[in-house]
Amino acid sequence: MSKVMAIYSSGHLKSVASKALLLPDIAPIMKTLTQILALSFLLLLGCKKYVVNEKPIANPGTADMVVPDGFSYETTKNVEVNIQVSDLENRPLAYKSVRFYSKDPVDGGVLLGKGYTDPQGNLKSWLHVPTYLNEVFVQLGFVGFANNQTVGINNGKLNITFGGSQKANRQFASNASARWKSGNAKTRIGSSNFFLMSTYDANGVPANLEVPGDVVSTDLLNDINGALPNSGGDAPNVAASGATDATIVELSQVWVTFISEGAGFTNSLGFYVYDTDNPPASPNDIDSIFVIFPNASLLNSGGGLQAGDKVCLGIFPAGVSIGWVLLQNAFKNNQVLTDRTKLYSNNEWNPETVDSLRPHNVQLLDPNRQLVVVGFEDVNRQNPSCDNDFNDCIFYYTANPFTGLDKTGLYGLVPCDDSDNDGVDDCNDDYPNDPARVADTEYQGTLAYEDLWPHEGDYDFNDMVFDYTLTQTTNASNEVVDIFGTFTLKANGAGFNNGFGIQLDNVAPGDIASSSLSLNGNATGSQELGNTFATFLLFENAKVHMKPTSDFVNTVVGAPYVNPVTFDLSIGFSTPQPLGDIGFPPYNPFIYVNKPNEPVVRGREVHLPDLVPTSMVDHSYFGVGDDDTDIVTGKYYKTVTNLPWGLHIPGGGFDYPRETEDIRDAYLNFVNWAQSGGQQNADWYLDISGNRVSSRIYTPPVNP
Repeated sequence: MSKVMAIYSSGHLKSVASKALLLPDIAPIMKTLTQILALSFLLLLGCKKYVVNEKPIANPGTADMVVPDGFSYETTKNVEVNIQVSDLENRPLAYKSVRFYSKDPVDGGVLLGKGYTDPQGNLKSWLHVPTYLNEVFVQLGFVGFANNQTVGINNGKLNITFGGSQKANRQFASNASARWKSGNAKTRIGSSNFFLMSTYDANGVPANLEVPGDVVSTDLLNDINGALPNSGGDAPNVAASGATDATIVELSQVWVTFISEGAGFTNSLGFYVYDTDNPPASPNDIDSIFVIFPNASLLNSGGGLQAGDKVCLGIFPAGVSIGWVLLQNAFKNNQVLTDRTKLYSNNEWNPETVDSLRPHNVQLLDPNRQLVVVGFEDVNRQNPSCDNDFNDCIFYYTANPFTGLDKTGLYGLVPCDDSDNDGVDDCNDDYPNDPARVADTEYQGTLAYEDLWPHEGDYDFNDMVFDYTLTQTTNASNEVVDIFGTFTLKANGAGFNNGFGIQLDNVAPGDIASSSLSLNGNATGSQELGNTFATFLLFENAKVHMKPTSDFVNTVVGAPYVNPVTFDLSIGFSTPQPLGDIGFPPYNPFIYVNKPNEPVVRGREVHLPDLVPTSMVDHSYFGVGDDDTDIVTGKYYKTVTNLPWGLHIPGGGFDYPRETEDIRDAYLNFVNWAQSGGQQNADWYLDISGNRVSSRIYTPPVNP
């Protein structure tokens, strides 16, 4: 894109880019102010760009930027992950799923990656996150101890320990006199119909816990984890059709034993008793609700409970039933707030307006262990953030005699199988019948390029713009088996016929078992042979696929809009690739620049800053014009003042500048980010207050 200078009505000089045919070098055009005014007049009248020279005049918007050496314009960073997972007896837990989010998914957190522990209970891997992210929400797919943690990234590392033997510092040494039985005095909470069964400590742990409590085996936790996985499993179907209350058919003593919780809330758990043959018609018909656990939260997860903590509910005659109620986020400031949303085992009383979504608990019978597991979902199921996993509060109830419980309508506690014997149970396996694959992790982002390399462009970064969605498929050892996904070409603000490719650094060409690059099922490219690293060319001329109505496709407001085109990519490896070697999407993407009406020149590659070119690059371009590439020091594709020709922005759908709008003017914090070496305003590209000027950013028409 060559540049000429134009005087706008505001009276200041601004660069205007020309992206049409390139002509050989000629003498400078603008020698006098009269010539500048004349050319400006023509530009304003014709609404057209004029080609003057392949080397443009330096951009005044970026020429004064001082960017530190070594800054590569990274908007993402690699984080080393070290996780240790043990059961409650300090034994390693193998092949347990771990998910990483930008924040709690209930609050809109985005999945960043996932992995699995090895036979020693360790997960040693890598995570790819935006540079502005300083902490990560980590979710372990196992119950029985605190399995959600928000962990800070320290010196590029995440070090986390889950599980292990845990001893709570309980205030109540003995509860022999604190046990509550049906009919004993109880404490009303305010003027409500809620009653406390005992006093409790600052963490909401009740004083009437049985001593000792139950010993919860890892086998039971494995079974519960399989039946109520984080991925949801079959729990919603069970909840819709199974029995949800405990029904007493002969005189029995009943206990509740806490198991786990996967909630961001500090919920309270209670129960009520009613005549089985004459159930209450509404919550107003319930005489009393008794609080079992004022704070149904685990130790190290907002509470003080541990798996095995047990409370006696009382002795109940035949003909009554026990209903359950979860008070959403009710334990606050050492109080149980009874005005909070209540989720009942009686589905009809729950807040959803869709009948099929009203169930909030499941009951799963384990006849061998003589217990019934109960799992609650604590979020309104019409809320998009609801995960429907029914493991936000997990407990089981037992009875003496066990025959005193009616088992009618109870589904069995059926753990997940491992159909392909890869060590990962089917509920946590994206490929339950394929031992070579277990997980898909999706990455999204945008690639934006300037194409006048080795000369500076107009810095609008819209000469070629892609949105990508790439998925890495990994095995149980967290190695990459496949890559598949799409590149959507959404802007082509260039006069050149540009191609596009990807290099997988550190991957030998012989490690590729298969590859496919296509548009609408028709091949557009292939693996390029003769490179040191595996390289794939998606296409050699964007204009062939994204039919232009002018040289500037989807960069000029008011110009005809061209629908984006999506290219499919699939790569299979002959040998699984370690994450530390292959890296993360978008890997090493590049454009290669060709003049119109001339033979393809493969070697004029433009990569993201400091990423190495392919073996096919034409080295004669290095050090020419504005390029300051230094192979010895590892500096690539930056000017002497360290300006780039390409940018990568993570997340979905970066909004690129309009034609000729300098990115510095469109994104107000870009310069501060670059000049600080990425230490400040790392979120410069997000659509948040103070970051951008909407009038300088291209917006597609609503009805193109």
